[in-house]
Amino acid sequence: MFITTNLKLLMMAIIPALTYGLIIYISSKYRSISLKKGAAYFALGAISVTFVTAFQFTLPLYQETAILPAIPILSLLLKCIIQIALLEEISKWISYKFIGSVRHTIDLQRDKPVGTMFYACMVSAGFAVIENIHYVIAYSNEIDPSELLLGRSVTAVIAHMISGLFMGYFIALSKQKPIDDISLISVILRKNEHMRKILYTVIGITCAVLFHGFYDFLCSIDGNIYNLLALGLL
Repeated sequence: MFITTNLKLLMMAIIPALTYGLIIYISSKYRSISLKKGAAYFALGAISVTFVTAFQFTLPLYQETAILPAIPILSLLLKCIIQIALLEEISKWISYKFIGSVRHTIDLQRDKPVGTMFYACMVSAGFAVIENIHYVIAYSNEIDPSELLLGRSVTAVIAHMISGLFMGYFIALSKQKPIDDISLISVILRKNEHMRKILYTVIGITCAVLFHGFYDFLCSIDGNIYNLLALGLL
């Protein structure tokens, strides 16, 4: 019975993320995405949680609220953006870059823009699965695990994947040279590929962090109006 229950909870944690990924795959252009590569990114995304744990263990003061402003609402916002979202999104990016570093350069260059977005999204999906399991372990005595997983499957999992899409979009954009020299920055970015990749990667991580942070912030505030805003944000 114990094994059956745990297996059911594990499936409830994994299936929503895989379902959303499959929906993206079947609705994308034919052969623009590799499921094999997507599975690898999903697995590394799950492992990326260890980066968060290692960082928190190494620098425990990073999570201390005492270093935040005394204003409660501002303190909560900064905690959601800097102490939670920034740490988690950088951990996902490290996993994404790790897979890219072991793939052949030519193979990496063959990725379609939508494929790049999908792979970044699957890293986030893998992270969300492990996070869901963590929540079940941490709060199983306070709330029914099935109810918790069901709720997070249509909120937190989607939010994580959207953050991954933000990051993946700009990473894909970094691989595209500006076509028209409509501004000085366009000329610079077209001629300097290294600078273009760094700039767009930073923008992608920043967008992912801000979306993730504001989502967590709105979900952390009591009140129906904020819950509606969080739903609208999704």
